[in-house]
Amino acid sequence: PSPSLATGSSGSRLKRVKTFEAMSMLTGLLGLWMLGCRAQNVDSSVLVFRHCPRATETTLLGRAYNNFSQQSWPDFPVAPMLCLPRGLDILQAQGRFLKASLPEPIRVVADDVQRDNETAHALMEGLGLPSDVLTVNHAPFSKSDGCPSLPEDQALKALEEQIQRFPNPSSYTNLSQQLWEVLGDGSAGYWPDWPCQADYANQEARLNGSCMVTSEIMERLFMEWAGGMDLAWSKLSPCQLPSLMQLHDWERTAANAVPELVARDQASIPYWVLNALEQQGTQLFAGHDTTLNALQSIFELYYTPMPWPPQATMPASALRFDRRGHEVTITYLYVDYAEASGAMIQVPVTVPGNHFGKVEVRHLWRRAKRGTVRECVNMPMEVHV
Repeated sequence: PSPSLATGSSGSRLKRVKTFEAMSMLTGLLGLWMLGCRAQNVDSSVLVFRHCPRATETTLLGRAYNNFSQQSWPDFPVAPMLCLPRGLDILQAQGRFLKASLPEPIRVVADDVQRDNETAHALMEGLGLPSDVLTVNHAPFSKSDGCPSLPEDQALKALEEQIQRFPNPSSYTNLSQQLWEVLGDGSAGYWPDWPCQADYANQEARLNGSCMVTSEIMERLFMEWAGGMDLAWSKLSPCQLPSLMQLHDWERTAANAVPELVARDQASIPYWVLNALEQQGTQLFAGHDTTLNALQSIFELYYTPMPWPPQATMPASALRFDRRGHEVTITYLYVDYAEASGAMIQVPVTVPGNHFGKVEVRHLWRRAKRGTVRECVNMPMEVHV
């Protein structure tokens, strides 16, 4: 079946996902709390951030955004893919908010793209850290040069199987129609009717067509809102965003958390996280939504950051790993962009066979080794792999 018509699988992984969803929603209702000053008896902490709220590209599927709406889109105040000023202000506030809860010393690694560098510097400023604690390194966010590629037919099959495991929401068609009505009829025509299909380009399997359009448009609207800009020409209220963001977060989970693909493309990040957990203090990583999606897949993590969709990877959010002895507690942290205090909301992450995000370090190592292709791991040879 085509991705847009996928109805899911009865396999054990899907059953686990449904169970984790119920558990995560319950713990979210009962256990959502503000981070504040956490217990100080943490041996080590690792926080893997998605970068700042940023400007988006100017085109979508090779067409200007104005082709997909009746009105012209507002210009971002910065160049494409760079951090928005309000987003950097919030990140600085997040650093101030987190400072008391992080064991020292604090180390920071950012990917070698400008938005991740800006993200790291904003957090460091809030944390009161000198610039020399930052290392710019692409290795944690990349695969090795010797990584064997997955053949095109196998990559497309893996993507289609992922869509069966994670079918699009039952409200997907209605939400797409709602989004189209907000934007109005542009020269691209009625894009909700375009097929949603698996595609292979630039040695990458991805979703294309209507599901890519809805995902990218919703990401742009979210970035505008997070950046303090007018939301959808004042046709949407912020309270409508969580429901509509299902269009984006489903596509990212379906395309960016495919086990067979992240086992190669994102093989490095779980090992960097686990090695950092063996050191005293705190390690911050400034990466991407693909980084968080990869950790979701490899470690089999599940969470519901209400009111947002399950598995959301919002800008400036983070997966946090806190080690005490041989046990790790995993949580997801995010902010309320309606205000700019930097206060981070924390929800528990569910891990198979464990409760409320608590898992033994050795179990995470097992998942890392089982969920990655060893030849694709990009790490210095002297560290633990």
